[in-house]
Amino acid sequence: MHEYFANSKIRLWSSFSGALVLLVLNNQISVINCFTGGNAPSARSDAALTVTPQGKVYLFGGTTSGGFSSDLLLYDPFNNTWRQLAANGLSAPDARSYSTLWMAPDGQLYLYGGYIPQSAQVLTDVWKFNLTTSAWSQIPSSGASSSFGFSCATPSGKLYVFAMISSEGINAAYVFDPLAVTAAGFTWALVTSSGATGPMFRSYYWTSNLMAVAAAPDGLRVYLFGGGSTAYGSHNDLYYLDVASGGFVALAPTGSAPAVRGNMGLAVAPDGRVYVYGGHDESSSQTYGDVYVYDPAINTWAALGAASAGASPPARWSAGFAA
Repeated sequence: MHEYFANSKIRLWSSFSGALVLLVLNNQISVINCFTGGNAPSARSDAALTVTPQGKVYLFGGTTSGGFSSDLLLYDPFNNTWRQLAANGLSAPDARSYSTLWMAPDGQLYLYGGYIPQSAQVLTDVWKFNLTTSAWSQIPSSGASSSFGFSCATPSGKLYVFAMISSEGINAAYVFDPLAVTAAGFTWALVTSSGATGPMFRSYYWTSNLMAVAAAPDGLRVYLFGGGSTAYGSHNDLYYLDVASGGFVALAPTGSAPAVRGNMGLAVAPDGRVYVYGGHDESSSQTYGDVYVYDPAINTWAALGAASAGASPPARWSAGFAA
């Protein structure tokens, strides 16, 4: 099992079975079902998932059969065990779905935002979990976007959140830098240039048609794929934010592109290739279990086949997906 993590392959959290599944993407799909007993998380969707450079997997919250969760768990691939991280202190994030979890260069975990559908509450709070003291602390911040589901962290620890500041579409991106937090907190910075135009309008409320975002390993590109809305339908377009210029670039790849969909997994591997897994198309009620790879070096999409019969996980959407 160690070799898969050492080579930084794509990993998938199975949102229906409650099992951790690894997709080993060497132009073919293989599946490894890991330990699911003991302290393993219950089956869930819309959870926050991050994989550290050392291959450890952290999972927070999500939607379970019993409602919304606020638990934080650690999967260690080297001894194949799950462990729940109990928090010290009284302060902790509320239960939620659609949040973003990541590890910053300071070695601590950070959590951003999410959604509570019962109250239609979009969350823009930022929390830090100290792995030494096992304590949560909220970071005071201002200027955050009231958007959820459109956020991801770069390897440098910066979090990018995409927002619709008009009905025209995704035309703004904000950045949070954990290393720039002071005793007074943090002010979100707008990083998109004036007049920047990204993907057209996408739904960002409780939906099965959310757009997916993921950052390139060098942190210079943040990719945006798919999603849609009732008014405009589903999409399979691919954009990226050029972090240096603050502008959006619409890509027009050749090859076999994924079908239109939302709530798919999107991840960028260390070699810069972009992977799409699964998802759901609201207009056709189609759920997917396929895997596609976009190669920026040749601007081409390609579908990946299974290494053997039964080697692909069942079709699903709202699964965690990380490289």
